[in-house]
Amino acid sequence: MAKGKGFTGDIHPAVEHVFIWFNELSGTRGMTVVAGMGGGGSFPSPITFTEIDSWANRTHNDPTAWEVRQLRSMDEAYLAAYHGKPTGEVARHQALGEYCQGKEIENCRLNFGDSLEHVCATCPN
Repeated sequence: MAKGKGFTGDIHPAVEHVFIWFNELSGTRGMTVVAGMGGGGSFPSPITFTEIDSWANRTHNDPTAWEVRQLRSMDEAYLAAYHGKPTGEVARHQALGEYCQGKEIENCRLNFGDSLEHVCATCPN
């Protein structure tokens, strides 16, 4: 049985290709940059269905619906580990002003303009 990058357990040969695919996709992921009043930062962006479709087209792979679900689950686990949170807490996508309870919306609107809803949906602070 093969071992995936950074994986300490055994990977069954029947699903080894999904780990390989995930590593390929993850290696091309973008970063989301959040500028803030405290300096800001960046964090890895989720792998989107569009990116999976583009990768599949370019590499001549044809992942099944199950394989795509596994790729998305692996990505969720990757992002949760990156943020130091349990799986399922990362892609919360709160409503506009939900995290700050509306107190910072005007300041953020000045900083982010048309991108405010996207930034607010994943606001880390």
